[in-house]
This record gives sequence, C-alpha cells and structure tokens, in this order.
Amino acid sequence: MLCLGLHQGYDQFGLSAFTMHDQWIPPPQPVKFVPGFVEGPAFMGYHPGRPLSHKVGVNTYFDGCPAIQQGHDVGYMIPHTAIPKNWMILINSMFSKHKVMMPVTSVLIEGKPMGTYLAAYLGLICASPVSLPTGFVICLRGTVMSYLTLKDIILGLSFIAVDVMIDAIWSVIVKGDKWGKLGLEKSMPAFYKKALEKIFSKTLKASNPVRITRNILSKLADHLVKSWIVSPLVSGVIYQTAQPLVGVPRAALPTVSIGRGSNIKYTFFPGKSSGNTAN
Repeated sequence: MLCLGLHQGYDQFGLSAFTMHDQWIPPPQPVKFVPGFVEGPAFMGYHPGRPLSHKVGVNTYFDGCPAIQQGHDVGYMIPHTAIPKNWMILINSMFSKHKVMMPVTSVLIEGKPMGTYLAAYLGLICASPVSLPTGFVICLRGTVMSYLTLKDIILGLSFIAVDVMIDAIWSVIVKGDKWGKLGLEKSMPAFYKKALEKIFSKTLKASNPVRITRNILSKLADHLVKSWIVSPLVSGVIYQTAQPLVGVPRAALPTVSIGRGSNIKYTFFPGKSSGNTAN
C-alpha cells in the first residue's frame, strides 16, 4: 500500500476523528470518559513536543525537514475542544499525544523504521481510559512516498494493540477505574483503595484553583509513571522477546527503556541510547 513519508514540519498535521476525556461539568462535578469534540491540529513539527517525544532522523531529511520515525509523538499542548467547555480541556491538552504508529520496515531512518499512517488513518491519540487509534493526517506538502507491506501493517496494528492494552491494565488495576460493571475495586485492599482515592480522585471538596492544581499534579504523576517508565519497559520486553518471530532487526524494534522520544531516554537493551520506544 502506498504511504506518505512524514517530516518534522508544519505542513503535515494530525486531527482526531473521535476521542474521550474526563470533564468537569458545571457546577464543578467530575465526569469520566466523556466523548470529546476534536483534538488538533497536531503539527508533525509541533515545538512543545520536540525536546521530549519527537522521533526523527538527525541527518535524514524529507522535504527539507527531519524525517519522522515510527513512534513519533507530536507531543504536548495539542489544542483540545470539548462541549461544554471545561477546565479539564487545559489539563488534557497539557499532557496530550498524537503518535505515528505504522512502520515502513523496508525504509530505516538511521536504524529505525520510517513512520507513516495507514492511508491517512490510525494515528494513536490521547484519550480516557485508553488511547484511541482515531487520529488521521492531513498533508499540505509531501513528496516522499513509500510502500507498506502486509507485515508492516500487522506490526503497526500490534504496536497500537500493545499501547491500548497497557493503558487498559493501568486504568483498571493502578487507577481503579470502573468500566461499566468491570472493575477490581471490591477486591482491592483498603489501603490501596485509599491511596488511589488520594492520588486520582477528582471529587476533592475545595476551591476551583485547588482542584485544578491537584488534577494537574495527578495527571502529571499518572503520565510520568505510565508513559515514561511502565509503557516503554513493558512494550520493550514484549517486542525484544518476540523479535525472532517478527523478523525485523532487533535495534529497529522498541527497546527495553525508560523515557520517550529521541532526546530523553535510557535504553537497557540492546544497549544503544537511540533505541525506539512504543509509547
């Protein structure tokens, strides 16, 4: 399948077709997993994410800008719109993501697969309780094209599945979220439920500034532990263990690492600081 070579610029950007986030519905009452309106534009070269979550070539350029690798995350401060408007829009925007999930394993950008979309779809966006593959890309300029093989598509779908699986386990077990009738709250020890309430609860009786500050700190703790530590470690173990079955060079797969992007990361295996991560 023909696919687009992406670059770290402002003439290619992602949008969301559907998303869900926690909201504060007036009067300040938290409501979880509310369908949202739109996220974006998430420009591929969006500056807030450059030092933290972007994955691009250092010496490889497409259309005059650094070429994008698989796993590239546009990153933080992507504009969010919700109906009705509420303070959680700001908090959700602060810790936003829009990830390029499809790899072109026949085109390695400095050891890592070129990142692209399936046609224009299946970008992974931030949502609650799990990330959703409902992002799509709009290209105003791009002359680099390549081809996705069936193996590339299957591998890309597995990247999405692993990310969503980690989010789901984190939501139910670590945060104690209930998905309808599904939840582990009744089986959790009392001290653990009390700790979850202290860290993640949005029902604190206090003024709005205190609520906002508390929720920012809660979201920060949630994001740093899950997205910077747990997710890259777990996904790295999965893909490095499965490498003989995948048939992709080991260094081109997500590595067992801590951190995100190309700039801030520590990789345990295979021992290269430039290893890719899945989240």
